[in-house]
This record gives sequence, structure tokens and C-alpha cells, in this order.
Amino acid sequence: MSAFGFRIDRVSPEPVYKQLASQLKVLIERDTLKEGEYLPSEFELATKWGVSRPTVRHVINELVNEGLLARRHGVGTSVLANQIRRVPTFHGVFEDLKVEGRNPQTEVTGFARIEMAQELCIAMEVPVRSEAVRIQRLRSIDGFPLALLSNLIPFDIAEKITRKELGSNGLYELLERAGHKADVGIQKIGARVATPTERRRLALESDKTVLTIDRVTRDKSGRVIDLGNHVYSAEKYFVEMSIGNESSGEFQ
Repeated sequence: MSAFGFRIDRVSPEPVYKQLASQLKVLIERDTLKEGEYLPSEFELATKWGVSRPTVRHVINELVNEGLLARRHGVGTSVLANQIRRVPTFHGVFEDLKVEGRNPQTEVTGFARIEMAQELCIAMEVPVRSEAVRIQRLRSIDGFPLALLSNLIPFDIAEKITRKELGSNGLYELLERAGHKADVGIQKIGARVATPTERRRLALESDKTVLTIDRVTRDKSGRVIDLGNHVYSAEKYFVEMSIGNESSGEFQ
């Protein structure tokens, strides 16, 4: 219980439940509270914090909604894997993690010039037998594997990017430096059971699920500059999107 000795500023304009949720979130993000660990009961936390049980419930709801806690009926509330939250943009995961003060690492596992198969040429809207560079990377966060990233970049663009640069920079940042800033894209998000290779590379247990993202990205001129196929550990990563009525303008 000593880990839950939080401080509450009763004169702060910030609601008490927000103060408590922020402090609890820090314990999870710092791995003071481990994945799978159960919180004390609502009664115990209410007593420890000197607040009502509805306030405790509000704190827990806050972190359940953020994907950090999970309620299990009749068992209690446990800590989920520390997930990476992504709002779809052309800021790559690498850049977002650096902004958040995290420590992303990239291992470039493949960087090869290839002649594209017909279906890839069609997808990239280029003549048959056109060349590209296939870039393959393992992205980790704070030393833990997060994603397997595979990208096809037209050869004339990719030749401006080096393997060494990919180890310390995000791909879209390098594409922009090469004169091809990402402008619009279409992506498909899915989920499936990890393959044996994916389980090994992402350090997953048997039958674990992965999140898949396939993306076609164009620059301002409309040219396809990237065909991406990314596989993420579903325990550590989720995508957040806004939805609304078409009349609201949110889908326009």
C-alpha cells in the first residue's frame, strides 16, 4: 500500500480524481506497478487517499478509458501493458515517442533495392518492373519490442536516404528532407494472430494478437511515396480516431 500514498492539493482547481489519476498513471508508466498486478480494493484506496469510493471509481474509470487498467468482474482491477497511444497523423511513431520523452530505438533489419512484382507496381502506380527499396525495421520502446515495420519506397526517392539515418530518424522525416513530404494517405487497420516469426521478433507468447496497419502514402503532387506494412504488439499499442456525423464536418 505504500506505493499509493498520493498527495492531494485540496485548493487546486484540478479535480481530486484527476490529481489521483495522474499520480497512478505515473506508477504504471514507470513500471512501479507491473503488468498484471492488481490494485487494492476501492475501499482500501478510498481509506488510503481519504476520499469517497465514487471518487476512487472515477480515478479507475479514467485509466480504464486510457487502456492502462482493466476491470475483471469478481476479481479486481489489474494493470495492462503500458500501451503506446497513436492518433493517426503523418508524424511517425518515432517522432511522437521522442516528443513524449520516451526512448525509441530502431534496428534496421533490411535495406534492399528490388524489382517490384506486378501487384506492387500497380499499387504504387508505376510501370511494371519498376525498382524500389524495401526498408525493414524493428522498433522498440525503452528496450521492449513494439513493432515490425516494412516500407517500399520508390528507388529515386530512397537513394537519398541512408541506412544509418534510418537508425536515428523517423522515415517520414527523412522523406520530407528528400523533398517528398507526406500529404495524404489511406490505411487499413486489422488484427490477427501473430506468426511464429512475429512472435519471436516481438517477444510475444503463443497465440497473441498483433495489430496490422497497411498504408499507401502520397506527397503533395499525388505521387505514391510509400507502401507500408506494419505489425504492432497489440498489448503495447492502440490507435485512437475521432468519429462523428457527416454533417458535423468531421469526415469531410
